[in-house]
Amino acid sequence: MYRQVTARLSAHYKEAKSSLALFGDTASRKAYLTSRFPATRAAMRSALGRMPRGVRLQSWLDLGAGFGSASWAAIDMFPELAQGQLWELSREAIDEGPSEPRFSWEQVNLEHVKEFPKVDLAMMSYSLGELKNQTRLLERLWASEPAYVVIVEPGTPRGFEVVKEARNTLLKLGASLVAPCPHAMACPMKAGDWCHFSVRLERTREHKHSKGGVLGYEDEKFSYIIAARVCAPIRRDVIIRHPNKQKGHVILQLCTHKGVTEPRTVSKKDKEKYTLAKSAVWGDFIEP
Repeated sequence: MYRQVTARLSAHYKEAKSSLALFGDTASRKAYLTSRFPATRAAMRSALGRMPRGVRLQSWLDLGAGFGSASWAAIDMFPELAQGQLWELSREAIDEGPSEPRFSWEQVNLEHVKEFPKVDLAMMSYSLGELKNQTRLLERLWASEPAYVVIVEPGTPRGFEVVKEARNTLLKLGASLVAPCPHAMACPMKAGDWCHFSVRLERTREHKHSKGGVLGYEDEKFSYIIAARVCAPIRRDVIIRHPNKQKGHVILQLCTHKGVTEPRTVSKKDKEKYTLAKSAVWGDFIEP
C-alpha cells in the first residue's frame, strides 16, 4: 500500500498536477515526507550551491512551500538567514511542516497574490509548474525587488520548459542570470533535449522501503534557474552532462558563454585543464 502511494507521488510530479490532492491525504503526506521531501531539499540545496561566492542573505520567501523543504535547504546553505516567510495553500502541509524558529508560515493562494514582500531570496521549489499564470506571478514577484530568484522544477522535459519560460520572462524583466546559464542569449538546447542536472542523496531505511529500492542512494534529476537583480557577468561555460572520462582525455558536453552547446575534449597534454576536467562533475562551471 505504502509503495503504491509513493508510485502515485512520482506520477504526480511527472504530470505536474496540483499538490493539494496529495497533501489532503494522510497516507500521501507521510509518503511525501519520506520519499519526496529529502529529494526536493537536496535539489534546492544543490541549486543554491551555485549562488555567487560570498553572497550574504538575511530574508527569504518560499512560494508554494509544501512542507518547507526549500527553506530547510536555504538555511543549510546560508546559516545567517534570519527570517523566512513560507507561503503554502494546503492547511495540512502547513500544520505538518517541520517547525523552525525562523519559519513564518502563511496560508496563501499564489494565483491571487498581487504584491510580494521585498526579500533577499525568493524561491519556488517544484511549485511554479503547478500555476496557471506563471508569467504574471513572476512579473509581480520581480516588481517587489528580490535580490535573487531561484526556481527549481523536476528534471523532466516539461519541468525544463517551465524553467525555460521563467528564464525568458525574467530576462525580459531585466534580470541577470547567475546559473546554470552562462549567457543571456536564446537557449541553445535542441528539440528533444532538455537542460537538467542531478544530485545524489542517501536513502533512509524508510525511503528504500517506500520506493522498493535496493540501493542506498537516489539520484534526483532537476532543472533550475537563478536570477539576480544585479550580477557581474562572468565568462565561463557549464557542464551539461556527466563528463566522459577516458584514458588520457576527458570529453565535456558544454553550454558555453557564446550561447551554443558543444563538446570539448581536454587532453592530458594540457596538465592544468586536464586536472580540473578529471575532477569536474555534471553542473560545474569551467573557464573557456
